[in-house]
Amino acid sequence: MALTIFLYELIRRKFKIQKGSQLRWTGDPQNPEADITGVYEVETSPTPLLSNTENASNARRVPFEVRMQIEGKIQKPEIDYSLHLSDKASTSFKSAIETRLALMNRQQNEKIKNRFLRLVL
Repeated sequence: MALTIFLYELIRRKFKIQKGSQLRWTGDPQNPEADITGVYEVETSPTPLLSNTENASNARRVPFEVRMQIEGKIQKPEIDYSLHLSDKASTSFKSAIETRLALMNRQQNEKIKNRFLRLVL
């Protein structure tokens, strides 16, 4: 099962719904409680995440996952995104990338900007 996200009718990304995601009807049947996780996979260069000292210009495209979490009442859900290095990734920059992503995922402003760039690429 998948959830397709549209951005200004220009960009379309399909997020795979993860096992364990659910909608719970405990009250109003038109407003169930959501607990849904979707994953969009993208391969791109990690260069924007790496510093110049890490010789980022030599970094090749690696697989990333954009994870979308939808929680709360479906008519007014809370939506959060996070960016992760895929388990399939094999790169000499893995530690540096994971460190940078952990920091980025904690900082909301930078998180949104970088996530948007990954969705577009």
